[in-house]
Amino acid sequence: MKKKIITALTLSFICLPPLAGQDAVTYTTDISPIIYNNCTVCHRAGEIGPFPLTNFEEVRDEAYTILSVTRKGYMPPWMADREFSKFLGERGLTDREVETIAQWVEAGMPEGDPALEAPIPKFAKGSALGNPDLTLRVDEPYKIKGSNTDEYRVFVLPTGLTEDRDLVGVEFRPGNRAILHHGLLAFDTTRQARESDASDPLVGYEVFGGFGIPISPQAQLPGYTPGAVPLRLPKGVGIKLPAGADILMQTHYAPWPVRDSDQSGVNLFFADEPVERYLKTRQMMPFDLVEEDTLQTPTLSLSERLDVVQELAEEFGQNVSGGPGNSGNIADRLGEGFGGRLEGWSLFKLPPDKVSRFHGIWNVEEDISLISIYPHCHLLGKSWEIYAIDPEGNRENLLKIDSWDFNWQGDYPLPKYIKLDKGSTIHAIATYDNTADNPMNPSMPPKASGWGGKTTDEMYLLGFNYVDYREGDENTSLNHLDLKASEPLPSLQIRQNSDLTYSLIYESVSDSWKIERSDDLLDWYPYSPTAHASATYGYTVMPIAPNGKQKNYFRVISDPNTSNLE
Repeated sequence: MKKKIITALTLSFICLPPLAGQDAVTYTTDISPIIYNNCTVCHRAGEIGPFPLTNFEEVRDEAYTILSVTRKGYMPPWMADREFSKFLGERGLTDREVETIAQWVEAGMPEGDPALEAPIPKFAKGSALGNPDLTLRVDEPYKIKGSNTDEYRVFVLPTGLTEDRDLVGVEFRPGNRAILHHGLLAFDTTRQARESDASDPLVGYEVFGGFGIPISPQAQLPGYTPGAVPLRLPKGVGIKLPAGADILMQTHYAPWPVRDSDQSGVNLFFADEPVERYLKTRQMMPFDLVEEDTLQTPTLSLSERLDVVQELAEEFGQNVSGGPGNSGNIADRLGEGFGGRLEGWSLFKLPPDKVSRFHGIWNVEEDISLISIYPHCHLLGKSWEIYAIDPEGNRENLLKIDSWDFNWQGDYPLPKYIKLDKGSTIHAIATYDNTADNPMNPSMPPKASGWGGKTTDEMYLLGFNYVDYREGDENTSLNHLDLKASEPLPSLQIRQNSDLTYSLIYESVSDSWKIERSDDLLDWYPYSPTAHASATYGYTVMPIAPNGKQKNYFRVISDPNTSNLE
């Protein structure tokens, strides 16, 4: 009679708590897979986590903190609404995983058999993306004034490249995360930045916003904000980096009460294969705002238009770069960078003691394939809702954040390209809480606020990364970009053992799974407590999935009373 097996797979990376009658929860068999799959990527040397979680002792010492933040849902951090849309790299624990952590803590945090501990993923040192092709770093630390004021500094990092290269990944590496508000990156081939650097006696040169020299949108590179994960571009997509270019790294240091220092850098990843399309970006700003009731731009009198121009001049200056990287006078910036729209800017006002709502619209003028979405605001930010309407009136949900957290920002990469047809409109609705009920409000009592580069100012800024549409993009998965480990471990082979247990291998088949053996094919059954409640679970084995995500498997020992094996 043909033998059959019921296998157990935790599709959401869960580690199952023991069933009735089994041994107590231990670190090695139950907790280590949860921690290593979900926490260690950030909680290790050089990354954003405030303490490491790479072994039993480190996890035990922080056990009560881990229990508290996982029960509250604050960790692992994920701001996007999971029911609204899906993204690569979604973080979070299942209810079962949270309960498993609680059981372990309540049991006194037993270690268990060290031989059964899950293997820790292999991470590249000094990078969240892998091993970079070129690492650039500021020559010496920059010392901030520590006077509770915002500081902006541009550092010039020569690449030394003798030929053009295509970038597929750019990673800003903060030297001192505590004092960084953000980091912007661009490249310069004119040597103007070098001249500015030479004229400043300190390392780098001082700016306010921008880079202090003309920077075209094509010269901008992905930057850094608190909590951000660097973006790796899809296969065949790149950013052209010219020979001899200098990388410009603009750092915005938030108000800080004491003297401190920072020495940040950047990792560059070059394409190994020919690039077929180059990345494009679009930034929505207050120029894109419309009146909420009519979805039309407001009508301004001549005096009102002059007031807006004056406001823009005061904010961006007449001859410095600002906003999305354009430079020159206000007229040129409006014409090239903002489509000549003054009216929307007049709407972005945040009066005190009020929750304000703003609605922006981007009219898509060509068929595009969307890669990722990047929202940004400051401490008054409350929520975002972003969606697209195609020419036929169909809606595509893109991103929703109900509780904005300034400490957790970044790109939201899509699991596959989203095609947006020419004539589509992207709607971006942001709300801001400028009341005393907002614990993050920098002003107490609340004060009127508006656009500005300082931490205590506010922004309405929404970035989109995309490429020109190519037939079939909408069916192209980008899951290969969702990497947690820099060196994926090999999959296991399925084989029947003498004790009627099985070792497992798997492969992706669309959105389903199958197990492959040499003699036959067996159906893959996702774990279900109802279907598999009578199964007895043995030790845990941990291969790496084709998309790079680590999965927890359980070697299933058949219960003879269930006829799982015949």
